[in-house]
Amino acid sequence: TTIIQSPLVLECHHISGEYDYLLKVGLPDLSELEGFITHTLKANHDIVRSNTVFILSTLKEE
Repeated sequence: TTIIQSPLVLECHHISGEYDYLLKVGLPDLSELEGFITHTLKANHDIVRSNTVFILSTLKEE
């Protein structure tokens, strides 16, 4: 399975800069994060490293 087929992945953007992709992931709670990183992201051997950022608040979303 590819990462974008995961129901937890809401958005996937190919980006410029230090990283290649930006994923917006919807998790039921924070305890699910480790499982997503381990079993979805890191299970794909093409992924060498990742960086996790949390949204603290949203000022505008369309």
